[in-house]
Amino acid sequence: MLSHALWTTQFGGDPNILGRALLLDGEPFTVIGVMPAGSLFDRSFSQFWRPLAFTTAERTRNFHWMQAMARLKPGVTLEQARARMDTIGARIARDYPDSNKNWGVSIDRYADVIIGPQLRSSLYVLMAAVGMLLLIGCANLANLTLARGTSREREVAVRAALGAGRGRLVRQFLTENVLLATLGGGLGLLLGYAMMAGLKLALPPFTLPRDVNVTMDVRVLLFALALSIATGVVFGLAPAFHATTPDLAGAMKEGGRGAGRESGRRRMRSALVVVEVALAFMLLVGGGLLVRSFFKMMEVELGFNPTNVVTMRLPIANDRFATPTQLSAYVRDMVARIRTVPGVVGAAAADALPLEGFNNGMPFQIASREIVDVANRQDTGFKMVQPDYFRVLGIQVVKGRRGSDRSAAAR
Repeated sequence: MLSHALWTTQFGGDPNILGRALLLDGEPFTVIGVMPAGSLFDRSFSQFWRPLAFTTAERTRNFHWMQAMARLKPGVTLEQARARMDTIGARIARDYPDSNKNWGVSIDRYADVIIGPQLRSSLYVLMAAVGMLLLIGCANLANLTLARGTSREREVAVRAALGAGRGRLVRQFLTENVLLATLGGGLGLLLGYAMMAGLKLALPPFTLPRDVNVTMDVRVLLFALALSIATGVVFGLAPAFHATTPDLAGAMKEGGRGAGRESGRRRMRSALVVVEVALAFMLLVGGGLLVRSFFKMMEVELGFNPTNVVTMRLPIANDRFATPTQLSAYVRDMVARIRTVPGVVGAAAADALPLEGFNNGMPFQIASREIVDVANRQDTGFKMVQPDYFRVLGIQVVKGRRGSDRSAAAR
């Protein structure tokens, strides 16, 4: 199965690709399909998929490394699935105690796996900041509407004297507010789309989870429309009621206004200004703390020196070398040739870069302690590196000594 990106870049979008045989590590595979364009598969590291087949070394119960994805049947809840899988896990643990004793089955929603707690918290903070900006704008709009209603008091008084009911006047003011809010929402959508496109171009590849597709669709448009209308109605209601209760006798006089009514409007405008300032202050403090946290993160000691360090990946087929000795000799020869390149002061090979996690893991047993069942031993991840790895990256060894080709080191 090919991704759409691989199909277009490597095979020129050949419509006759189906049924074509491709060689992967010297083994023929038949193309049976192409993924749709723009799907999450075009944003992943993997560009093609082949059937899952286990080697003899992988057919063991001593390691727990497989992950499975499943779609629940209609009407089946996550709790029901967990209960049934717990039963299956308990049966496997009873039948195979050497590898599965005290082991169970963990079931999580796929969305929760993709959007982890840290990213979810960041999105909530961003949503709160956007909500504060919206409230500041709404309070400002309500204040401007109050001031505009005061200046139109004579107009409203004339309309009321000619027989316009209060409900009709309120509808007029609400229509104006909703129209203004809708136009503002449309401009905000255009600005948001432009900023979203700019940020997507500026972000490095694979910054966001590959399954997350940041885009604007019909749901975003409907949400923006509903929010704009609701904003115009909610924050235009109070100014509309204030503006449509004029003092007819005072308003018809040149410059005549009720002192009590003017005082009430002034208090409301002052309250809105206070709300704006309070929200702006909270937003400013939160933004300042985020900027401070960002600079603190930039100052965190990484444990290695990335200056002038260049990395490259070397794909090696699993069956290219018959024995581990041949593979080790090939890697040593490759690194030795890299060291002879002008400008290179050191080189080392590793199966994973710093801060990338680890590619290997297994349960372990401390020799001087009581023997523990294989199923219940602690497991740990580890990296396989050449001895010069620590010197090349400037990693300081706090205790002990650096390894050599004849020794093994754990960290």
